[in-house]
Amino acid sequence: MTSETSIDAYADTDSGLFDYLDGRKSLKKLEQFLEQYPEKESILAENMLKDTVPVAMSYTIAPCKETDGHYERIEKDKPTLASFIFPFFTVDAATDPSKFGNFALSTTVFRGRYDESHGKYIYVTLTAGAWSDHSFIGGSNYPASNYDTVAQSLPSNFFIESSSKTMAMEYTDGSVGTTENRNYKDVPPYGDSFCCYDIQDDPFGPAQLYQFILATNSYAESNNNLKKAHSTYLHTWSTLDVEVTISTPISNPKETTIEMVPSIESAAWDKPLHNAVTFSE
Repeated sequence: MTSETSIDAYADTDSGLFDYLDGRKSLKKLEQFLEQYPEKESILAENMLKDTVPVAMSYTIAPCKETDGHYERIEKDKPTLASFIFPFFTVDAATDPSKFGNFALSTTVFRGRYDESHGKYIYVTLTAGAWSDHSFIGGSNYPASNYDTVAQSLPSNFFIESSSKTMAMEYTDGSVGTTENRNYKDVPPYGDSFCCYDIQDDPFGPAQLYQFILATNSYAESNNNLKKAHSTYLHTWSTLDVEVTISTPISNPKETTIEMVPSIESAAWDKPLHNAVTFSE
């Protein structure tokens, strides 16, 4: 999940003076984000080398604090949120990350080649999460590992190719996730434009979840209509079940809501972390 590849980012001088100035400010935030989470730059570069065009990227940083050996979210009025629309960048809002530790959730959309057999473009969507710091308390007396829940939702007119759904994980001990560390979570009837996994974490042991990438390939028409891709993550620290539900208002189908309800509320974040990116290509 790491490589030596990198990207050159710049504010577009052809987009007009105000867009250029906004782009310069946003570019600084992107550079700070990639400096803190260098694996995100590798993800961008690797996909661009596969003849895909980056369409939009957004990230949300949740400040956390260590409590009894695990990280709980610090509730603020507004988490760090920034959206980048290529080739110039725009930022929605931002707050300072926590000095105790942070979890970053990002959504990136790439557009690939036109597929003649489907008569549509191929879109690659990445839901990526990473800890900037993590509690590290090992020992055989701690409880067994548990599963966190990750979901990705695309516009209803996007069709996810089922064989393209992949979930990659990396742990703090350097190991990578296998099929034994992830479970595909079927949430009918949203399979065509929705993907969800339970992924194994060991918050009290040596194999703590460090980062993950949920990737999908989907088919859709390329047009100027506004679209939204959503990512959602719920961190837990005990063995429990998570019920996932999706609601999409008929009046505004872009505003999908993903709910995650743990069976033991005291053993999970008070609410899942959500990130969304808007794009029009």
